[in-house]
Amino acid sequence: MSAQIKLVTEGEYRHTLAGPAEKLLMLTRRPPETDECAAAVHALESTIDDYLDALHKLQAVDDAERDYEAKIHEEAVAAVEDGRQPKAAKRPDFEDGRLKLGATRDALLAKAQRARAALDRQIDADSEAQGLKDGAAVPGLYEEAVGAVRAARAAFERLLAARDRAIDQLAGNPNYIVRNLPWHGPAAEAFEAAEAWITANEACFLDLTIDVREITPSLTVRRHMATAGQMDELYAIELREGFRITQHAKGHTPALIPSYYH
Repeated sequence: MSAQIKLVTEGEYRHTLAGPAEKLLMLTRRPPETDECAAAVHALESTIDDYLDALHKLQAVDDAERDYEAKIHEEAVAAVEDGRQPKAAKRPDFEDGRLKLGATRDALLAKAQRARAALDRQIDADSEAQGLKDGAAVPGLYEEAVGAVRAARAAFERLLAARDRAIDQLAGNPNYIVRNLPWHGPAAEAFEAAEAWITANEACFLDLTIDVREITPSLTVRRHMATAGQMDELYAIELREGFRITQHAKGHTPALIPSYYH
């Protein structure tokens, strides 16, 4: 089975009991869809495949040695029973094979570690461009999703209305029994909640990112203010922004009528 990249959570990565090669294949974020990242992924997976092949061959040496020793034992038992000397059997150089394959395994693991480091660097290099590209598609997909939610809600209502009309027409008809339908309230509420949520959070989709390089004061300064307890001043800054950028002081109760609120 070929080695493949696996996406895991931070917690899964920290607490995994996986071996070194398997852990090298674990990523906590999806690689950007660039040719460079694809090549780095392929290089890592190929090296891990070679490493696993070396492990398999190393295990095969151990298995062969056990088989050899078992055959020597069987021959000795047979020779005693036959009253003869055991037949000579040349012992392969298992230790030499084990030493060479072990060195190959270690070299391949080191190569895989370098390949993983190269992949991490490529992910860092390509993530911003990929994120901005994906983000540019979000507004259009948002409008599409809103339309789909509303269409689904309308279709559900038409479905129920058509069923009710059919029931009215068939009422009293001895040839048909209408199947019972469980209360539809939870489904209707789910459609309503979905539409309410997606429209209430419109800004999160249409104005996806904030360029922190243009924020004044900077994120670093804001964190320092929060740590230093300058919450009244920080509250005033964040309140003017509608808490759209940072929320360090959100929920803070400021002193009454401080001059810098105006």
